[in-house]
Amino acid sequence: MIKRLFACVLLLAMMMPACHAQTGTLRALSVGIARYEDGRVRTGGVNSTQGMYDALSRAFGVNGSFQGDLALDTTKQQLLDLISETFSEAEEGDVSLLYINAHGGAQAGISWIETREGARLTAWELERTLRRIKGRVVLLIDCCASGGFTGFAGAYTGGFTANFLASDKYMALVSCALDENSYRVSAKDAREAYVSTAFSRAVCEGLGWDLINDRSTSLKADADRDRSVSLSELYSYVLRRAGFYLSGSSEAVQTASLYPEACAFIIASRGSRDE
Repeated sequence: MIKRLFACVLLLAMMMPACHAQTGTLRALSVGIARYEDGRVRTGGVNSTQGMYDALSRAFGVNGSFQGDLALDTTKQQLLDLISETFSEAEEGDVSLLYINAHGGAQAGISWIETREGARLTAWELERTLRRIKGRVVLLIDCCASGGFTGFAGAYTGGFTANFLASDKYMALVSCALDENSYRVSAKDAREAYVSTAFSRAVCEGLGWDLINDRSTSLKADADRDRSVSLSELYSYVLRRAGFYLSGSSEAVQTASLYPEACAFIIASRGSRDE
């Protein structure tokens, strides 16, 4: 009986997803397009980019090491070069994290990000650059129609859709479905310091950073209170919290999505020294 019980427990343990904190080097690049060459300005783009960088630099806790960089208003080629340069020293045991907020859209079911000069960086072009990076890659995509990067179509019925990140190399949290917009919100007024994307504000909160008041908070996405946040926990928090921020408008609807759906990768952790 005891042997049978032990075998059942072992089988359940093998079936459960592993939940390991990252112990190698986490490299993070936070990119935002706030000003376009044609004069368009995305108020909150700078705040969102800086806030995400601040959150990630504090999220890694006591495990491994962190290297980060921040970039604003890049052209398409500058962005591709920067990605390659930032993650060039990654090894197989490392994780490279890329956050991007910008204007975005989709054509024929393929999502794209609009860079400073008005060029479009498509999902497949971005993946072609990312595949050269050693180790695993985490993507946080914060733009309209971002669901097209992972095949999250929402109510889109226009035909072709594909998950361009369909590999165990990638983990991705996107701000909305292929057929949805990604919105910005204000905490007080229209000044840069009080405006951010709903997605970035929710992600930062989940990781223990208040990007409006520039201060550390509790790990709000830590649902099981183990002093760490998995991507699955972060997704659940962002889905709920971004919805709360947009609840004042019946038209402003965005639905975050996670690939893979059950992702136990630990993106934030805190130990005793963080008390």
